[in-house]
Amino acid sequence: MSQEIAGSPQADHGKFQARTTDGLPRAPFYWAAGLTLILACGPFLPFVKLFPTPASYQPVHTLLEFIAVAVSAMVFALGWNLRRQEENSQAVLLAAICLGFVLVDLAHTLSYQGMPDLVTPSSPEKAIFFWLANRMTVGLALFAVAILPPQRWSAAASYVALGTVIAVSGLVWWIGFYHLDMLPRTFIPGQGLTPFKIIVEALAAAIFAIAALLLLKRAWRERQANLAWLAAGAWTLALAGPFFIIYHDITDLFNLLGHIYMSLAYLMIYRALFVAGVAAPYEALARQRALLRSLIDSVPDLIFFKDRRSAYLGFNQAFAAYSGRSEKVMIGKTDFDFAPPEVAAFYRQKDVEMLAAGRPVSNEEWIDYPDGRRVLVETMKTPLRGPDGELLGIIGVSRDITERKLAEAALRASEESLQAYRGHLEELVAARTRELEEARAEAERLARVKSDFLANMSHEIRTPLNAILGLAQIGERQQADPKARDSFRRILDTGQMLLGVINDILDFSKIEADKLSLEDGTIDLGQMIDDAVALVSFRARSKGLDFKVDKAADLPAACRGDPLRLSQVLVNLLANAVKFTKQGQVSLAISRNGDTLVLRVADTGVGIGPEHIGRLFVPFEQADGSTTRRFGGTGLGLTICKRLVDLMGGEIRVASVPGQGSTFEVHLPLEEATPPAAAPAAPAPTGHRLAGLTLLAAEDNPVNRTVLEDILALEGARLVCLEDGCQALERLRRDGQEAYDIVLTDIQMPCMDGYEFARHVRELAPTLPVVGLTAHAMAEERERCLAAGMVEHVAKPIDIDGLVAVIRRYARPPAATAAATPEPTDDSAIDWGGLERRYRGRQAFIDKIFAVALEHCGETPAALREAARSGDLERIGFLAHGLKSTTGNLAVPGLQDLATRTEQAARQAAPETRALAAQLAAGLEHLLAEIAARRPAPSACA
Repeated sequence: MSQEIAGSPQADHGKFQARTTDGLPRAPFYWAAGLTLILACGPFLPFVKLFPTPASYQPVHTLLEFIAVAVSAMVFALGWNLRRQEENSQAVLLAAICLGFVLVDLAHTLSYQGMPDLVTPSSPEKAIFFWLANRMTVGLALFAVAILPPQRWSAAASYVALGTVIAVSGLVWWIGFYHLDMLPRTFIPGQGLTPFKIIVEALAAAIFAIAALLLLKRAWRERQANLAWLAAGAWTLALAGPFFIIYHDITDLFNLLGHIYMSLAYLMIYRALFVAGVAAPYEALARQRALLRSLIDSVPDLIFFKDRRSAYLGFNQAFAAYSGRSEKVMIGKTDFDFAPPEVAAFYRQKDVEMLAAGRPVSNEEWIDYPDGRRVLVETMKTPLRGPDGELLGIIGVSRDITERKLAEAALRASEESLQAYRGHLEELVAARTRELEEARAEAERLARVKSDFLANMSHEIRTPLNAILGLAQIGERQQADPKARDSFRRILDTGQMLLGVINDILDFSKIEADKLSLEDGTIDLGQMIDDAVALVSFRARSKGLDFKVDKAADLPAACRGDPLRLSQVLVNLLANAVKFTKQGQVSLAISRNGDTLVLRVADTGVGIGPEHIGRLFVPFEQADGSTTRRFGGTGLGLTICKRLVDLMGGEIRVASVPGQGSTFEVHLPLEEATPPAAAPAAPAPTGHRLAGLTLLAAEDNPVNRTVLEDILALEGARLVCLEDGCQALERLRRDGQEAYDIVLTDIQMPCMDGYEFARHVRELAPTLPVVGLTAHAMAEERERCLAAGMVEHVAKPIDIDGLVAVIRRYARPPAATAAATPEPTDDSAIDWGGLERRYRGRQAFIDKIFAVALEHCGETPAALREAARSGDLERIGFLAHGLKSTTGNLAVPGLQDLATRTEQAARQAAPETRALAAQLAAGLEHLLAEIAARRPAPSACA
């Protein structure tokens, strides 16, 4: 083995040492330059007849042609055997065309003047035809090799290429032997070559030259030596063309030079294929073997290889130092040739055991080095298998474990010396063990108490908070007065702040208990950034801060990670920046640095002194104790950010100057991902999203029942709400499962809790979905809900849109749904769906703006027509401008677009202004007529 690794690459390496600065061999360039120089001297060479008669030149011609034929045959054999390579198209194409050259050039050689008749009499005309056919086909083939990229040809494609060349060669034979009179003359005795022959020869030379230049370009670009040789071969074939044009007699110097050039060209083509198919793979294999040799020699353990007869195949330098012999001496021999018989028999026995078992075996043994050292080694013998899994021999690794065994012996001696004191020590250890067990039990109890306290605290706060936020959401939706809506919005914001504090404490407790794990999902970076900015930018604007966002152009659309936790980190940093900045700006910059995602949040706030930066990530602390009073907060936000970033495998950096601001940078590993499919847009709240649904609910808290009833009534659903699971289950038995589309249940209730209630519902009505409503926000709570048979878990305080989304996702379709919106006709100008979403189902407000439109726009069509008739472009532009906002508020996009175009045309005094004004007047009349027809009649108390 070692002989194969260490030997012979240097021998062939020398052939390729003379290279250009770009790594290409110099030899093909030297050959091409020298042969070009000889051709350039052609006009100065005499037209000398080197042979007195064609018959005397015939053996030389035959020899030169057979050299080219033999080389081409070798190219075919080599190229065809390389067809199993990964990118085989170039080799197969060269092999096929060289086979064609062999077939046609044999016909040319045997048809030469003076040769015995081959099918038909030999003649210059016949020989020249085969010659030109060969030149053109080979030239086109080399041109194809130059322009076609290397690729993998299947076996079928390779045989098709070969068959095509054979078929073309057969066609050339058929024409040359039987239908030569179909072609123009190429040679006329007494006159010489015809213009047809000269033109075809020049065309072939041009094709070869172009192919050579293209191959040279590829060789420079791809740094491939084989392409350089191929380019030189094509260039030499091109240089041969002028010699076959200017020669006067087949026995003169120029004809001989042309044939010599041809033979040299095919030798270069063979060299090209040899470099690509043999030399380059061999060099790569030699490098791999040298690397393997270096690796095994660098290992201090004894490594050796044996065949199935236990004859040595090779070993590393460490083994050579142990054996005191070189590989050359030991390869092919067994341990019986070197070791004492009993030792050799022991080695052979272990070899046989491993070969029989087919798996690794190990043993310990003492070995002696030539310098007298005696060491204990642990020998592991492993099967050596070939690519097909065949057992070829043994790989052995012997590791010196002398020091380890001595240490183990010393340890045993120490243990024995301590045995006398064991009795007393056992008592001490037992007492200490009891103390540790008690301490561990106490720590676990305190951890459970802490966890239960946090869970109960979260539950007790979320329960009343659910009522507060629920009523605030209902009040915000039902109030038309902006001041009242603003008051409810302030309640919601304050409640969300309290909810954020609770969530921070729960997240920190999970992190401290090592129970927080990250999800591996796909993060839509753009959406995540936009959502985070939307959550914070309003607060920044309300403080008069300049809020800037800069996204790098090279950011990927998506990456792998936990979307929720990354968003949590970004929102925390942005919220901190806004909170601690009185004036100036807050900026967010997102960029990438190689495989790292960088989030940079900077502000012009109060800043942090260097003495306080070290305390930033300490739980329940802020950089300055006074900031807790001035700015609020738990002091957990940055701690959670730091722990989450650590879990993500990143780091968070801080730079700050007191009075000037702070900069936080988060560096995270970036793994690009396929962007998630765009989720369908959530429908805007309209107040009728649950119309037609009937819900059964179990909730023991009276206020929460009231909130739930109001929420679902506002959304158009019918609700049957009971005080506990027992009553709800009894009602479900009485009404039957078909009476309800979905079931909502609280978790902590008297009589029957939510888990037991869900299990009973699953038994009674397997297809009826159950959703849990709980003030417990722990992840374990959701798992318990799902395990009990619920389809989803909604945490309190309840978000109306979130609850509606869950109900719509899981509820069984209602038998009928009342239409809350008038059905538009096919020619309706109004986007009724858009109007409904814009004003969130407030039909009274929609009727009001309809009334205003009828009152104020009734005379506008006539005014438009009058302005168009009189050519008053300023009046047309004024009226169109006013209609843009009106039609926008009424959700009439087509008419709004027409108003915009009319206004622009009027400002530019465009000739089509009058026609657009007339269209706008007609469209407005149609809109007013539709509003009048759909608007309900006034009530008696109006």
